[in-house]
Amino acid sequence: MKSWRLLSMALVIAFGVLVAGCGGSMFRSAKTINDPLALSGRSAGVNIVLGGDALTRQFSAETPRPPSSPSEALLAYSFGNNVDLAQYEGMETLTVNQGIRLRFTFTPNTSMPGVITLRNVSLRLWLRLADRDSQDVARSAVPIELAYNGTLIIERQTDGSYLSQNVISFSVPTDKADGWQLLNILASGIENTLTVDISFAAETSSANVPANATARLNVGFETGSAYIQW
Repeated sequence: MKSWRLLSMALVIAFGVLVAGCGGSMFRSAKTINDPLALSGRSAGVNIVLGGDALTRQFSAETPRPPSSPSEALLAYSFGNNVDLAQYEGMETLTVNQGIRLRFTFTPNTSMPGVITLRNVSLRLWLRLADRDSQDVARSAVPIELAYNGTLIIERQTDGSYLSQNVISFSVPTDKADGWQLLNILASGIENTLTVDISFAAETSSANVPANATARLNVGFETGSAYIQW
């Protein structure tokens, strides 16, 4: 009988350690909001400055951060409220997930290879959400920064442009206060506005891009989501 008690106590302790180690996640619930920022299917472009030397072709593109007007941003648009705040009372964490594809257009491009590897890629996108509340007071969420560093393979398409081989996926966690503010803006107020800023730099072999070429970068937004946990 004593051994059974000891075994029961050991199981209770082990279960408690397991739950503590998981941060209580065994009891957490979660919900997903699809495309909360209404980005899916949108795209926008910016001119690329090409530089470098006989060995390396360098890429750089940037919009003002933050833009002084919507026309200076990579992308700016308005959309309606799309969240029922009551469903998310008591939320603990909110994670923004977003995928993008990059498309490059070079002129001229007749002698360029079918596949190009971009090295030392540094890509930053800032998503800035704002609106005005029922008292006509301006509100804004903490900017969501999408950041990518590494290499990028781009492939020639039938129209002569170059498309990133894979979707670049981002997952950005927010703290409770910032996540709740974002949900408040999406749930109420007047005319949600999202502006997107960009900073991009990369390099490749000079042999891949003609010295006299001009270039443009287009960012295409895939379906995004907000993942909310209690």
